[in-house]
Amino acid sequence: MTALINQFTFDFKRDYLRNKSFVFFNLLFTKILLKQAPTVFLQSYAISMLVYSISITAFFSLARLLNEDQANNFQQLLTLMPASRKSYFISLGLLTTIMNLTAALLILFLAIGVNHINITIGKIWLTLGAVILVQIPILLAGAIIGLIVRSKNIDAVGNLLVFPLAIISGLWWPINMLPTWVQGIGKLTPQYLMSDVIIKVLTQHGAILNSGLKLGGWFIIFMIGLAIIQKRKIGK
Repeated sequence: MTALINQFTFDFKRDYLRNKSFVFFNLLFTKILLKQAPTVFLQSYAISMLVYSISITAFFSLARLLNEDQANNFQQLLTLMPASRKSYFISLGLLTTIMNLTAALLILFLAIGVNHINITIGKIWLTLGAVILVQIPILLAGAIIGLIVRSKNIDAVGNLLVFPLAIISGLWWPINMLPTWVQGIGKLTPQYLMSDVIIKVLTQHGAILNSGLKLGGWFIIFMIGLAIIQKRKIGK
């Protein structure tokens, strides 16, 4: 436990406290000034920006942190100390979770304060719980990127993934505006599934089982991929 606390304190200071960009982007993309827009749209928009924020955290913040640690041989050093290696990955998971929960609270408070959406304390807690669960597959994807992509290409790969996925998953505009075949692909993306689960939890309308099971499938795929990558790196 002491090793985990020390590792988390170290990671918190070096990444969370220095990472002001995720707060800036949340403010930039969430403060929509459509006062006359329907409440349903404003709720959906807020959740879309939350999912977008989680994607940025995974594909940029987490991926770059893992990539830099790998380039600096920090992860190789941890292979000599199994307890510390375990604490390292748990610490990064806690760190990114705190970042995403911070983003969620910021976005929800802006939705309440700026767009005057009626969101109860109970719904806020339910939404935060949903965020903790649905973020896991996309964080695993970010970890894979950080471990397999070269440092000079990490931002380019992040951009090539985040922006197209935001479009086809319906985060930037309603997915039904896209061609039918694109909608079919978009509804299978983790971003669409995350958004679907969170908005249904927030509004307490609609079943989440279908999207939840598909997210579980993505979790299994990314978890297997990450385990294979880690096994090969440890073998080297």
